[in-house]
Amino acid sequence: MESRFPYSASIHSIAICRRGPIPSSFYLFISLLICYKSGGPSNVITVLFLLLLFDFIPNLPEKIKATYSDDEKFVHTSRPMRVEKRNPSQSHLFGDLYKYHPHNSTTFATLLPLEMVIQAPDYPPFPPGRGLRWEPIWEMTDQFWREGLYHIWEPFHTKWLGRKPSFFRPSNVTVDNVRKCLRLNARHDQPWHVHDTRLRNALLRSNQATEARNRERAPDEREDFYRDYSTSIVRSKHLQQYGYFEIKCKLADSDISSAFWLANDEPARPSGSWWTELDVFEYSTSTKNGKDQSRLINSNHHVHRFGNDPERPRRSAANEYDTGVNLSQGIHTFALDWTPQYVRWYFNGKLIRQIKNDYYHRPLRLKIDRETFPGWFGLPRGNELPNTFDIYYVRSWQRVRA
Repeated sequence: MESRFPYSASIHSIAICRRGPIPSSFYLFISLLICYKSGGPSNVITVLFLLLLFDFIPNLPEKIKATYSDDEKFVHTSRPMRVEKRNPSQSHLFGDLYKYHPHNSTTFATLLPLEMVIQAPDYPPFPPGRGLRWEPIWEMTDQFWREGLYHIWEPFHTKWLGRKPSFFRPSNVTVDNVRKCLRLNARHDQPWHVHDTRLRNALLRSNQATEARNRERAPDEREDFYRDYSTSIVRSKHLQQYGYFEIKCKLADSDISSAFWLANDEPARPSGSWWTELDVFEYSTSTKNGKDQSRLINSNHHVHRFGNDPERPRRSAANEYDTGVNLSQGIHTFALDWTPQYVRWYFNGKLIRQIKNDYYHRPLRLKIDRETFPGWFGLPRGNELPNTFDIYYVRSWQRVRA
């Protein structure tokens, strides 16, 4: 699909040609050629206009207004912005080698990539606290405007194949360049249909091991197999301790869950470490046992292991918040504010839950996924599959000293 801003490569070229030793005419020619091929004459005119604009405006304006892909409210940065070069190994979002600082100043000596102006994430809906300021966590922030997913996300779980009977399939994770969103798909599937040899063999080996264990068990104690459904997951490569994490999404109308959560469940943890989890929401439109789940936000927090104390029982505290509306019929925002003192849950900017933070002091990964819960939500009904869980952005912030 055509990029929303196909002239962005030219913006980078113009930045180089204004500062580099090679004649600017060379870079300008290449830039305009790229623009013409990617978007036609209108983009060439746009780039020429921007070049003239940059020549006449020596400093960044005090306020930059930018719209998001869903035409939401304008975003205002209250101070000029500073752009810093980054190490390529730390590239974020689409691999740009710049870091955005909304509270510091600069001039156009280092040019701000156009996507960064357009994508400058809005602030959380409340101040960070006395003596603090908000700073984006770029390794957990994405607008999903084009293919660039694997810079900060992984479309798989290294140690978990999925919640049975469904299994995670990386090909079910896509970026929709028309809707400008990440799509987590769920569909009818079978392990032997998986093209990836390693994943297919892992699923079949797991099913063989399950079959062997089931021979020794009573019928009501037997495990299920990976079968019938494939779902999807993305998780951050970065682990973060504390912060504000927000997602804007359209939840799937399905018995298969849509979920946004944080956890670090890698078995290779140091001996004695804790295994904790914070669930921002787990959602389904299930009506199992006569209960309408479509209006409910199911949040939870877990301690799966208390360090070196194996005798201490697992701790969980589920909560249901009734919104009064079918959440799958609209686009909503959900957020978690995690600090050393407390954990708070938000829905469309409204505080809906708060707990004292007694246990959650370890870095966690951000995860977005879909799972089957046969005992809780039941299995998909009729012809509801395939369906999608659409994510329009994930924004993450941390508090730093002002």
